[in-house]
Amino acid sequence: MIKEFKKSWVILKDRPKLFLPQLIFLVIGAIVGFLFLIFTIGLSFDLEALGSLGPRMLFGFFFFLLIIFLLRELTLVMKLGMIKDVVEGKDISLKRSYLYVGPFLLKIIELDVLVFLIKLALIILFLIVFGFNIGLFLSNWVLLAVLLVFLLLVSIPFLFVYPIIFFKNKGVLSSVSNSFSCLKTREIFYAFLVVLGIEVLFGLISILFALAPIVNLLIDLVLWLIGSVWTDLFLFLVYKKYFD
Repeated sequence: MIKEFKKSWVILKDRPKLFLPQLIFLVIGAIVGFLFLIFTIGLSFDLEALGSLGPRMLFGFFFFLLIIFLLRELTLVMKLGMIKDVVEGKDISLKRSYLYVGPFLLKIIELDVLVFLIKLALIILFLIVFGFNIGLFLSNWVLLAVLLVFLLLVSIPFLFVYPIIFFKNKGVLSSVSNSFSCLKTREIFYAFLVVLGIEVLFGLISILFALAPIVNLLIDLVLWLIGSVWTDLFLFLVYKKYFD
C-alpha cells in the first residue's frame, strides 16, 4: 500500500487536469451563491433583510441547496471518471470525463443519498437516546467525539463503493455489498487509516492559520481541493491493486 500512496501523489503532481472538475464546482458554486444572495437580499446586500423574507428566503435556500447538490454530484462523477482513466493508463480530458455522467450520475446520487440517510439516522438515534436534548448533546465534547467515531466507523464499509461502481459498473446495492465484503481483509482498514491520517494532517495545517482569516480561507480551499482529489485517487489505486 506504500507503493499506491507514493504513486497517488506522483499522479496528482503529473496530472493537474484531475483538479478541473473540483475547480468547476468551486467557480459555479460561487456564482450560484452570489445569485442566491441577490435573489434573497438584493444588490444592497442588507443582511438584516434576511429575517423578513419569509417564503422567498426559504424557497431560494432550498433551490440553492438543490443546485449545489446536483452540481456537486455532476462534478464528482466527472472527477471519478478521470481518476478511473488515469488508473487504467488512459488519457484524460473534461470532454472524456463528461461521458461518464450518463451511465453513472444516478448511481452516485443514489449512493450519496443512501449514505446521508444512514448517517442522519445514526444522529437521530443519538438524539433519541439523550431525549432530544440538543443543547446537552452539543455542549458535551465526549458525546460529540463518540458520535464522530461512530460516523467514521460507518464510513469504512463504504470506502470502496465508488471504485466498484466505476470499475465494475454495478448497481448501488450490489456495489455496497461488494464493498462490505472487503471488510474481511486488512487492506480496507489500512486504507482508512491512511486517509484519516491525511485528513488529520490537513486539519492541523488549517489550524495553524486560524488567526489569519483570509489566509486560512485560501489554505482551506487548497487543502480541500487537494484532499478531495487525492482521497479518491488513492482509494481507486488501492482497490485496483488488491480487489479488482
